[in-house]
Amino acid sequence: YPTLPGLECWHVVGHGTWTYKDGIIEGKQSRDINTYTHLVTDESYHNFIATLKYKCDAGNSGFYFRIIVDSTGNVHGFQAEIDVVRDAGGLYESWGRGWVSQPSKADVAKHFKIKQWNDMKVEAKGPHVIVWVNGWKAAEINDPNVVMQGPCALQIHGGQDVDVMFKDIHIERLPD
Repeated sequence: YPTLPGLECWHVVGHGTWTYKDGIIEGKQSRDINTYTHLVTDESYHNFIATLKYKCDAGNSGFYFRIIVDSTGNVHGFQAEIDVVRDAGGLYESWGRGWVSQPSKADVAKHFKIKQWNDMKVEAKGPHVIVWVNGWKAAEINDPNVVMQGPCALQIHGGQDVDVMFKDIHIERLPD
């Protein structure tokens, strides 16, 4: 898998474009590319707290965790939703059940800053996962069916014009 200068602990899966400059990771892809693109950590995580800042100027993205990448490059598992206007911080299971915890439109409108930098925190302890956006609890599950170990990833959604940026990503391992 290709890596990017400045992002030696991550690798790209897919055909979109990831760049790294001045501490900002930017993912771009045009709507004519129907496949998803992910920037995946080389390390695997079990219990953790991840914090990051993100800004979505167009399209749809997500912060994935404890994922499985299949032989075709599809990423299976949970993502904390990142979108230009809706569902901020909701939990979605890709190639699985779909939405497992979706925030209300009213809460998203109250707490999410459209086309501005937003803070996200994801805490995963065993089956218990909580997502915060700008200090607001956007989603929570306690689900024994979640995958308990795997890499994290940043997503570029396929079939859309996407422009998403990330910075200040920190993933802290928690004791088992």
